[in-house]
Amino acid sequence: MKIILVFILFCISHLNIYSQVVNGILIDSDSKNPVPFVTIKSDNSNFVYSDSSGYFSLNTKKIGRVSISFSRIGYQPLTLENVLTSAGKQTEVYVELKSLILELAEVVVKNDSKLSSLNSKTLNIDQTNRYAGTWGDPARMAQSFAGVSSVNDESNELVIRGNSPKGLLWTIEGIEVPSPNHFSSEGASGGIISVLNTNTIRNSRFYTSAFPANYGNALSGVFDIRLKTGNKLKRENSLNINLLGVDLNSEGNFSKKKSGSYLFNYRFTNTKLLRQIGVVKALNVATPKFQDITFKINIPMKNQTVSIWGIGGENTSDYSISSFLELKNWSNFFASGINYNRQLNKNSSLESIISYSGYEYYFERNQKFEDQNESKFSNLAYQFLRISNIFYSKINSKNSLQIGSIVTNNYYKLKGQLGFEFFEPSLSISDTELSEKDNAITIQNHFLWNARFLKNTLNFGFNNSIFVLNKKFLIEPRFNFSHAFTDRLSLNIGLGLHSRLEPISIYLYKNNQTLNGKNVQNKHLPPSQSFHKSIGISSFVNDKKTKLTIEAYHQNLFSIGVGDSNIDPGAGHISILNQLNATRLLPLIASGRGVNYGLEFTLERDLNNGYYFNYTTSIYRSLFSIDGTNWLPSKFDNRYVLNFLTGKEWQIGENLFNVNFRSTWAGGIRNYPLEIVNSVPLYSTSDGFSRSLKDYIRLDLKFNYTLNFHKTTSTFSIDLNNLINRKNPLSEIYNPVSKQIETINQLGFLPMLNYRLNF
Repeated sequence: MKIILVFILFCISHLNIYSQVVNGILIDSDSKNPVPFVTIKSDNSNFVYSDSSGYFSLNTKKIGRVSISFSRIGYQPLTLENVLTSAGKQTEVYVELKSLILELAEVVVKNDSKLSSLNSKTLNIDQTNRYAGTWGDPARMAQSFAGVSSVNDESNELVIRGNSPKGLLWTIEGIEVPSPNHFSSEGASGGIISVLNTNTIRNSRFYTSAFPANYGNALSGVFDIRLKTGNKLKRENSLNINLLGVDLNSEGNFSKKKSGSYLFNYRFTNTKLLRQIGVVKALNVATPKFQDITFKINIPMKNQTVSIWGIGGENTSDYSISSFLELKNWSNFFASGINYNRQLNKNSSLESIISYSGYEYYFERNQKFEDQNESKFSNLAYQFLRISNIFYSKINSKNSLQIGSIVTNNYYKLKGQLGFEFFEPSLSISDTELSEKDNAITIQNHFLWNARFLKNTLNFGFNNSIFVLNKKFLIEPRFNFSHAFTDRLSLNIGLGLHSRLEPISIYLYKNNQTLNGKNVQNKHLPPSQSFHKSIGISSFVNDKKTKLTIEAYHQNLFSIGVGDSNIDPGAGHISILNQLNATRLLPLIASGRGVNYGLEFTLERDLNNGYYFNYTTSIYRSLFSIDGTNWLPSKFDNRYVLNFLTGKEWQIGENLFNVNFRSTWAGGIRNYPLEIVNSVPLYSTSDGFSRSLKDYIRLDLKFNYTLNFHKTTSTFSIDLNNLINRKNPLSEIYNPVSKQIETINQLGFLPMLNYRLNF
C-alpha cells in the first residue's frame, strides 16, 4: 500500500502543472538607462511589458529550453534562444538593447557573443555548468576560448596569446579587484579554484586583445565579472555538494511591499572527503582548506539604484613537493563596493562606485641542499580604496559617449626576508628584501566614443594613467572598426596601446649594493606596455546556427623589466614576461622587449536542436628579448593549442539529460634546458625556454541529469577529468639526494561528483 501511495504522489508531482517565471532587466546599451514598455514573449506564453525600471516578469508555461523575444519601436528586435528554465528556481536574464538605425532583420542570440567584436567573448553561465572539466569555475571555462591556453591542471591561470597570466585584469561590478582565486600568490591572476562560482555571477565579458578604452591596467586581457541580482519576487535557495566542498546559496526579496533584493552565498571545503579518495595526494597538497562568501544587496528607487556587494575568501595549504622542498602559504582576498546608478535624463546616466578591496599573502619556503639550507619568508598585505565615476551619454541612435575616472589609493605593508644556513663552516646569513609600510596613488581617466552606421561600427578612445609613486604618465589610444559586408560576413580591426603595473613590492625592492654611490632600487621602473594589433573575419553558415571566425594578431611589448646584470650578473637572463607572479625580487631595468603573434581559428555552434560544438585552433609564437636584439622563446611559447567541445542534450518529459565532451592538445610546458655536470644542476639560459616537456593532452567527459519536481530541481553530475589518465608533466626538478632530474606530473584521472538542489 505504501508503494502505491508513493507512486500516486510521484505521478501527481508530474502532472502538467509545470511552469516557471523568467525575470529580467532591459538596459539601453549606450545610455545604460532602463528601457520601459518593451514587449516580451516566449514560447506558448502571453506577452508582457517591461516597467519603468526596465524590469519584467514572464511566465513561460514551460520547463526546459525556451526562446524569449524582445521588441520595441526604436530598438533592434532581439531573441534569446535556449534559455534554461527549471522548476526549483526562477531564471534571470540581463539584456542590453541597441538603438535601431534603419529597419534591420531581427537579431537571434544564443549568447551575446554574436554581437561583440572578435576580441570579446561572453562567459555564459549555462555553458559553465554544462561543459566538461570546468569545475563550475569561470576561469576554467575561459580556458576553452580561442587564444587562451593553460597546460597546468592545478591552476586556472589564463595564458592569453602568449602573455604571462599576471597581465590579466579582473573587474567585479565595474571596478578592478585583486585576483579572486584561492591558493594564489602575489602578482598572480590565477589559483587552484576561483572564489567566484556560478551561483553568484551572471553572463560576463572576457577580452583577449585590443580591449576598449574603459579598461586600464591590463596587458594581456580583461575578465569583466558581473554579480547576479537577487530575485525581488520570490525567496529561493540552493544546496551544492561536490568533492571540492559544500555550497549554500539564498536569494530573494526583503518583503513583498519593497522591491529590494538580496543574494548570499557561502562555500567551504570538504578536506576529509578529499583525503579519503586521494585527491589531496594528486594535488600535491597536504592540507588544503578554503572558504568564501559572496553577497549583493540591490535597492532600486525612482531613477536610481544602489547596490552593496562583497566577495571574499581565505585559504591555507602546505606543499611538500619532495623530501628536500617544503612550501607553506596562507592568503585571503576580499572585494566590496557600493554602486550608485542614477538616470540623469532619458539619454544619459551616471555610475559612481566606492570600492574597498585587498589581499594578504604569507609564504614560506624551505629548501635543502647538500651543503646548505635556504629559506624565504614573505608577508605581504595590500588594501585598495577606489573611487570611480562614469558618465554615459547616448547622443543619438548612431553616437554615444563614455567618460570616466578612477582614483586608487593602495595601502601596503610588506615584509620579506631571505636566509641561508651553511653547514661547513657553520654560518647563517639573512637579508631583508622588504620592510615597507605606506600608500601609493594611481589615477586613471578614459574617453570612449562609439559610432554605429548601417554596415560600419567605429569604437575610438583613450585611457590615461598616472602612477604617483614614480610619476609615470601614460596616454593609450584604442581603436576598433568593424564592417558588415552582408548579414553573414563581417571584418574587424583592432588597435590599442595597453599597460600594466607590477605589484608595489617590485618597485620598492632594495639591494644592499650601490651603483654610482646610490642604493639599487626599482622605483624608477615604468609600467610594462604592449601595442596590440588584430584583424579577423567572421561568417555565419547553416542558417546562422554555426559561426566561423579567423583572426590574426601581433603584439609588441616594451618597457619590460629585466634583470640588471650590472648589479646581479646571475639575473641577466630574467624577464618579468616569463614570471607567473611577483614572488621573486631582484634589481630590474626597463630594457626588455617581447613579441607575440599568431593565427586563431574558431568554428562554433551554440546549443540548438539539442546539440552544440566548439572547435578552436591557435598557432602562435611568444618571444622575449633582454636587450631588444637577441630574441628567445618565452616561458609561454607553447606554439599551438587545439580545443574541441561538444555535447548533446535530451529533454525527457520535464527533465534534462546531457552528455558533454572536451579535449585539449597543446604544446608542452617550456623550461630552461637542465643538465647535470659533475653532480651539479646547471640551467642553460642562453637559448631561452627552448626545452619543451611532453605535449599536454587531456580528455574530459561530463554527464548531467536534471530532475524537475513541482517546486524543486535536482541536478546530478559526474565530471570525468583526464579520462585516459595521461601523465602530463608539470615540471622538472633536480633531486640533490638522488642526484637525478625528476619529473613532477600533473593530475591523473579524477572523477568529480556533484549534486545541486534548487528549492
